[in-house]
Amino acid sequence: MERTPSSANLWGLSPEGAVALRRARAGEVEAFGIVCLELENALWRQSMLLCADPGMSEDLVQEALVMAWRKLDTFDGSSRLLTWVMGILFNLHRNKARKRQLVLESELNETEASTAKIRELTDPAHGPVDNLLASERSLLLRRCLGRLSDEQRAVVQLRFFLGAELGEIARILGCPEGTVKSRLFHAIRKLAAMEDLRETALGTNFVKLL
Repeated sequence: MERTPSSANLWGLSPEGAVALRRARAGEVEAFGIVCLELENALWRQSMLLCADPGMSEDLVQEALVMAWRKLDTFDGSSRLLTWVMGILFNLHRNKARKRQLVLESELNETEASTAKIRELTDPAHGPVDNLLASERSLLLRRCLGRLSDEQRAVVQLRFFLGAELGEIARILGCPEGTVKSRLFHAIRKLAAMEDLRETALGTNFVKLL
């Protein structure tokens, strides 16, 4: 059963977005377009973490939104819509990576042009970006996340970049909450042990989480 949003629970959407989502669930394609406008920037930034390529990231976001539209009747309102669509995006990327052996963030080409582009994309002047990404350390973070398994990277991104609760992550990824906790713990331990992160504020923060 779909949950009716209150002022404190609008599925992570604005009041207008929540109204549009209800209309979309009734079959209005145009209304879903309004919802997409609220989600696409956050989805694109997360897609860039996975793909490190603007064109590929754009394609991945579009595929995730199309699939979300097709599966919208399965969204039960128990999580933010963005988190639910993010789960779809993660699954799409994982399948593409396995089938096409895509280059992941840990293998990003370290040219000056690539670095400049990433800094531009993560510059707060270009829009609201998470503090972890709003600096020259974004490339380092991208490499380190690339050393995690797909499962560990997914929980780290959902937890720290989207602020999702553990139960919410469990529902999106389709696994027990205990599994999410275990993946998150091992991911943080790996990140905290990485030498290139150890001397940075990022590494210090991960150590504090252990």
